[in-house]
Amino acid sequence: WSPPSPRSAVEIVLGRGIVRSRDSDKEDISRSATQDTAILPGAAKLDLAGHAPQVVVSAVPPPASETTPSTATLGLKGYAPQVVVSAAPPTPEATPSIEKLTFLFVNDEWSSGNGGISTINRDLCLALANMGHDVVCFIPEAPQGVIEIARRERIQIITSGQYPGASTFELLARGPLNPLSIRPDVVVGHDQVTGRHGLALAREVYRCPYLHVVHSSPEELEYYKDREDEGARRTVNHLKGSKAGEVQAQMCESSDMVLAIGPLLTKKIASTLLGKKSADDIVEVIPGLDGELLGFSRTFDRDLEARCLLSGRLDDKIVKGTDFFLRIVHAFQGRPLALALKGTQFVMRGFSEATLNDQIKALQESLDRKVYNISPRSYITDKRILDQDLKSAAIFLMPSKLEGFGLTGLDAIAAGIPLIVSARSGLGELLIRAGTDLPARIARIASDSVLDVEPDGDPILANWTDKLIEILSTQKKAFSEADDLRNALKDKWSWKNAAEAVVMAARKALEP
Repeated sequence: WSPPSPRSAVEIVLGRGIVRSRDSDKEDISRSATQDTAILPGAAKLDLAGHAPQVVVSAVPPPASETTPSTATLGLKGYAPQVVVSAAPPTPEATPSIEKLTFLFVNDEWSSGNGGISTINRDLCLALANMGHDVVCFIPEAPQGVIEIARRERIQIITSGQYPGASTFELLARGPLNPLSIRPDVVVGHDQVTGRHGLALAREVYRCPYLHVVHSSPEELEYYKDREDEGARRTVNHLKGSKAGEVQAQMCESSDMVLAIGPLLTKKIASTLLGKKSADDIVEVIPGLDGELLGFSRTFDRDLEARCLLSGRLDDKIVKGTDFFLRIVHAFQGRPLALALKGTQFVMRGFSEATLNDQIKALQESLDRKVYNISPRSYITDKRILDQDLKSAAIFLMPSKLEGFGLTGLDAIAAGIPLIVSARSGLGELLIRAGTDLPARIARIASDSVLDVEPDGDPILANWTDKLIEILSTQKKAFSEADDLRNALKDKWSWKNAAEAVVMAARKALEP
């Protein structure tokens, strides 16, 4: 909305309508749904264009108590749609049919410095832009180079005003510097990172639906976090987890649609919201396979070192299974091995630089002995280096005690790398479920890639060690099967399909 000119204001007061240009394009106009809709006395019309209505009011002015000289309000599912004042109902030629929606994503960064949430945010933005939708991403701050890179991908990045000493979340709370420069159809926020900020923008600034993305199960996650509190190991802050879970549930209840990443989180949040959200209000979103990695193919024209890769944020050793990984390494090295496997390297990518040495020392001490051939590496966000880690690996392990989804494992599938993932992960559950729609041989490969991590004990450890040795001993066969698996999944698990799920949720949220 922009204020009318003095002449236009006089014309409105005198009852002479003026025609304002359209502010955004919408889907096909559903004229049949608006034939008998009366907003005000006179010739009023409701335009349900792509579920995000634009209201058209006739030249007859409403009573002063109902509207201001420049705007009218229609209560449609709690939102105040955009208003156009016109001398006559528009003709079909004046309102062309366009399916485009405008999405406003709210996140704390554009890159993946803080992990998987940012990766999913960015890839969804890219996929929606590639589908032809208008995509805006609000982040607290961004260098001009990042803004320009996103612009080339048809994504508009907007930032907050910059104030000395203001934290990331203080800047998020202030909102975009020029909020009225955009008109989103829906706002999308992520988990407890930007959920509250996205919800506030949707309700107070843009008066539009809010879509809440669930990336984690905070109450359950707190149990597995490793803590040191006054010398006591494994102190679990149950109260903190409980409160975080309550906040997550409240944000989901307050949202118009819930987008859950993968089957594990979909199941968990659907159970939490029973009686508060209908099944149709919770949409499962499956992340897509990385398009760049899909083109990689392992060659066997020369001998290569066997490398086993663990990658992710490894500071929470129990959540990511870092301690279990070292136990697997120790068990592996205690087995009678073929000569080719005795030099296997175990790469651990994802420790904080400041604490890497201390963490490895503590992990070694927890085993009461040292394991050899391990290569601890610091956490980075450079995709080229991370992709090279994958391409150099003979196998990828994801032994997480709890993993909402598991994007690192998904990247291994995209690269055609044999893998073993935890059954306590969204990816593990997805691989097992995918088998129901795949040929028997591919279903077996998918299922064999998933192993239990509980109960903690020697039998579970032996299963992982046995599978690791099996894959490393038959690499050509293992890579052939991994290639067959990714070929079977690449059309099913794509960012285009993930974006279509988000569009479906947005259209449902915009329904009157």
